Amino acid sequence: MDIRRCSLILTAVLLMTSPALAADGFTFNVHGFYIINFVVFVAILGWALKKPLSDYLVNRRNTLLKAIEDAEQLKKQAAASLAQYQKLIGELDREKERILAESRADAERERERILAESEVAAKKLFQEAEKRIHQERRKVEDELRSKLIASAIASAEAVVRERMTPQTHRRLVADSIEALESTTGQETLGRA
Repeated sequence: MDIRRCSLILTAVLLMTSPALAADGFTFNVHGFYIINFVVFVAILGWALKKPLSDYLVNRRNTLLKAIEDAEQLKKQAAASLAQYQKLIGELDREKERILAESRADAERERERILAESEVAAKKLFQEAEKRIHQERRKVEDELRSKLIASAIASAEAVVRERMTPQTHRRLVADSIEALESTTGQETLGRA
């Protein structure tokens, strides 16, 4: 031990024993041996614990230094990871915006396509409806014409029956036969 430590130990011993010395006075035979025993005890204790205590303190210091180095390394890794994650978050935000823009563009194109298809389908339906209306109109007109013709024929027939006499009837039949004979005669001449 160095002198400085010894003087510190001796001062501590004297300060601890000063109340005992002040009460009865100092007698070397009694108090001196206590002091010497205490100093020897402290010296032996210091000598015996010097190596383990020194090793403990060195190990503790090394452990703390290692822990500090590990903490600094972890801090650097965490900072690098944080930067990487922030970069990924930035990339994800850009990717999200890109996907949203693409989705909006796709939706707009789909809307335009659907509108175009619906316009074509509407035109087709309109044309088909016009065609059906025209066909129905023609059908109704034809039916109406047929009914009018049938009605006119029935009316004419009723008028003819009312006004026709047997003599008029014979004359019409004879005229009809002559007309038929003249047309068949012309057909046979045309063939020859």
